Amino acid sequence: MLLNGFNHVAILTADTDRFVAFYREVFEAEVAGEQLMGDEGRLTLVKIGDDVEIDLLEVIGNLEPQRQTPMQTSS
Repeated sequence: MLLNGFNHVAILTADTDRFVAFYREVFEAEVAGEQLMGDEGRLTLVKIGDDVEIDLLEVIGNLEPQRQTPMQTSS
């Protein structure tokens, strides 16, 4: 996978566990750390390569993920 050119990317999600499971299965990613943000949600750092990670934010009450169209849906 081409990862040169960036160190990290921040992504909002409504389902951290699903996101992590997908990236773990497809890209052999690993969780490098996790921090609860009180009543606001959680931050999960997903390592996807040498010195490259996805900063995954699950924010309680964030409705933006509901507005998005999934790239792939199960039948």
